[in-house]
Amino acid sequence: MTNEQEFTSYEQVEAYVDSLKFDQKPRASTAEAGRAELGGQLEQVCKYYKIVKPVLQLVLALPLIPEKVKKPIREFMAILDTLCP
Repeated sequence: MTNEQEFTSYEQVEAYVDSLKFDQKPRASTAEAGRAELGGQLEQVCKYYKIVKPVLQLVLALPLIPEKVKKPIREFMAILDTLCP
């Protein structure tokens, strides 16, 4: 499965999340490299992240969402929190 594939079942999403590796923490140099690479687009990314961040926080608070789904959301948010102070 690729990142662009549409998932049609919970099992497909679960299998995809299981295949991801989230053991490595992003390094500061990775965030800095990402900031430089995004350039002018970073402002746009941050603008939309600030809009959806409360929704992501709500998803993390739902007890029905499995931890293995919450973990990538937390990692994604940590990266964007670093890029979008």
